[in-house]
Amino acid sequence: MPSSVIDRDRIAVGGGISATLAAIGGALLMLLAWAAAIAFAGDAFSRLGAGRPLLEYATFDRLALFLGGGIALCALLALPAALAAPFARTGDPPLRSQSALAVVPGALIALAALIAATAAVLAMSGAGLEAGATLVYRRLGSTFSEIVYLFIPISVMLAAALGGARTPEATACAAAPIVLAGLSGTIGGLSIVSLLVGLLLPLLAAGLLLAVLYAAAPARAVTPWLIGIALAFGVSLLTATGLVTPTEAIGLVAVFGIPIALFVRAVALRQPVGALLRQAATETVSLVLVIAASTIAGTVLALAQTKAGLGEGLLSSPALMIGGGVAFLVASTLATPALVLAIALPLIFASFRGDQVDQTHVGMVLILLGLAAVAARSGGRTPAVGLPTAAAAAAAAAFVILALAAALVPEVALAPVRGLLR
Repeated sequence: MPSSVIDRDRIAVGGGISATLAAIGGALLMLLAWAAAIAFAGDAFSRLGAGRPLLEYATFDRLALFLGGGIALCALLALPAALAAPFARTGDPPLRSQSALAVVPGALIALAALIAATAAVLAMSGAGLEAGATLVYRRLGSTFSEIVYLFIPISVMLAAALGGARTPEATACAAAPIVLAGLSGTIGGLSIVSLLVGLLLPLLAAGLLLAVLYAAAPARAVTPWLIGIALAFGVSLLTATGLVTPTEAIGLVAVFGIPIALFVRAVALRQPVGALLRQAATETVSLVLVIAASTIAGTVLALAQTKAGLGEGLLSSPALMIGGGVAFLVASTLATPALVLAIALPLIFASFRGDQVDQTHVGMVLILLGLAAVAARSGGRTPAVGLPTAAAAAAAAAFVILALAAALVPEVALAPVRGLLR
């Protein structure tokens, strides 16, 4: 039987109310993400061509609020599927998805963390429950209305359309490089431009190494990785010009990439799009939970006004730095890299005193370790649906080596950032 028929049969397996809701949510998210891409691309074209923005700043802020809030709410349709994913053994996507980026068990942990952090804010608020609830509402509203946040759902939808859903982790692997950078910007306040430019050399090396896996792994499992690296390169080069922001850059790519990729998959290749929409929706709702949990946890830290002051010792000790990296990698492999990155960044930056550390450098190393965890989590598949264990281990090892090199030789790691952004 042809492999395409096998894929189609496997993708057709599953269903139920949660899968249907996830597919509906995915369709709505795809439309909203494309609408956001059109808005950002149109604004960039107008500013660069006519010398003025397409919309007034106040109008554009209201549009960002509508799109960001709409995406967060529509993503909730996929919440039952995301919460059930750790317990699934069959279904759509085929077989049990380990969710290389955010879903399994990230959605469950993030939801629990969000509930706990919200309870802590309510308890710590000195003005009563109503004031605490208002604070939580305002913090979440502010986060999901930010233009930087919209970079993430647009990236996921674009990666889903380009990567397809022929493996359980196709969307996650294609989205991982730019989504982890976007999370660092949204949660850690880092420059997405600097992060993406700084990752150019490591991702180029990783792309060359991953291309070798075509000889040892199914093409359908390797291709999403190369798509993700290509997306990171494209967005990096656009933003490095200084003419567009990262969100505008991803919008420029997505405004053409999403419809073309969907047309090719649905019409030219005749691939079903249901699994694609479900993957996109479950990853998105998990990332929404991760961002929400991190936002409210940060509020708890702010109310507690804690500052550990651990940065100096960490930087002065290579052993501590490597140990922290190992802990981050292990935690990311067990609990999804998106969740662990969202937890680690605020704690790490809160622990540093003064300006002893280049936060962009720390973010780059953590993203590379996160990509190693994505690779490790996407392994253990049968050849029909994903990376074999050995291939996944080789990909993970490559990212670990690159992260170690970036950590120990910061002058080389940060050279592209300083050169292109000078």
